[in-house]
Amino acid sequence: MSVDISQFQQVFFEEVAENLANMEGLLLGIDIAVPSDDDLNAIFRAAHSIKGGAGMFGLNDVASFTHELETLLDRIRKHDLQLTAGHVDAFLEAGDVIRSLVAGHRGEGAADPVAVDSSRSRLIELAGAVSGVAAIAPAPVPAPSPVATAPKMTVVRNVTGWLLQLGPMPVDLLERVRPDLEGYGLLEVREAPDKKATSGTWTFELTGMATEEALRGELEFVLPPEAIRIEPVYTETEVPAPAEDDGFGFFDDEPAVAVAAASAAATTPLVEDEGFGFFDDEPMPSASAAPPPPP
Repeated sequence: MSVDISQFQQVFFEEVAENLANMEGLLLGIDIAVPSDDDLNAIFRAAHSIKGGAGMFGLNDVASFTHELETLLDRIRKHDLQLTAGHVDAFLEAGDVIRSLVAGHRGEGAADPVAVDSSRSRLIELAGAVSGVAAIAPAPVPAPSPVATAPKMTVVRNVTGWLLQLGPMPVDLLERVRPDLEGYGLLEVREAPDKKATSGTWTFELTGMATEEALRGELEFVLPPEAIRIEPVYTETEVPAPAEDDGFGFFDDEPAVAVAAASAAATTPLVEDEGFGFFDDEPMPSASAAPPPPP
């Protein structure tokens, strides 16, 4: 027996309207100076619900756009960024764009692509203000004249993606999960069960800047925790090692290592008790190691 998916899609359209109305009501009444965590979480959940439903019904333009809105909301509700009137304006504008995109799928006229792109760019720009050192770093200082001796180098590892092992799970669940994951970056299949199988375990590599927490939150909507395994994918970058006679670190002249370490910290999610040891702090030399004063 075939199932008429249009009836479920109509329910989704109604839920989008309710979520947008709820989100806009909260935004118009929120205290920008001291926003309530309950209000911020409720606004985030409304956007998350719209994105999840859009992905399930194959409305990729709605899911992709709402992902950018959700990303900025997530940073604000976690207090990585203070809410401003500019954010509220951007969120209200994004709500209008989502409404126009959904109207297009209901046959009520296509959304204005210029308005969609403008709102998307605004959300990405605002989210970039807290996305890492590169977004807030000052202008580079001209490098000093090179010396004859090449500097010692050290390797810094940065998380550039994730290896996701999902399952065992039915094939139909995969079709629900995959659109959401594709909203976080480039998704590639590494391992998959036989094409004739109705269930199995899939391994994906996701290249992007999503956090493990965000991915788990997304996946646990449809999969039990024991069916989700997430491991980081690293790239290695060489940076100058700290000089041995640099005044014990009190008067550092070259900030390259500090910036690289800060960048790695900004892009690497912290996991308790993992003990990866990639960024172990080096102990400061004791005062006894300093040369004695001249007689």
